[in-house]
Amino acid sequence: MHTTTPPATLDRVDAFKALAALTIVAHHAAVFSALTPGVSDGLRTPIAWAEAWGRLAVPVFLAVAGYLAARSLLDAPAAGWATFARRLRQRYLRLGVPLLLALLAV
Repeated sequence: MHTTTPPATLDRVDAFKALAALTIVAHHAAVFSALTPGVSDGLRTPIAWAEAWGRLAVPVFLAVAGYLAARSLLDAPAAGWATFARRLRQRYLRLGVPLLLALLAV
């Protein structure tokens, strides 16, 4: 039997994913930015935090994103294979086409 998760719970999970994404962005800014060596003393603690926790945020982000993607495919189980195939096609177009364009641009 399929039980639905309350929207507020999914909102919290989505917020957790956003926090992980922001941590990854902070990690990239701290590690790969040309400005990092010349920052003021006031920013050294946030940069050290981003360097330490940024790598952990990647698997957290991927796991939460996978959970939310799976939940979005399970929301309408009675709709049948046509709905499932349409959702997969939409997801592929949303993710695959920009990836292909980026690969062609490089």
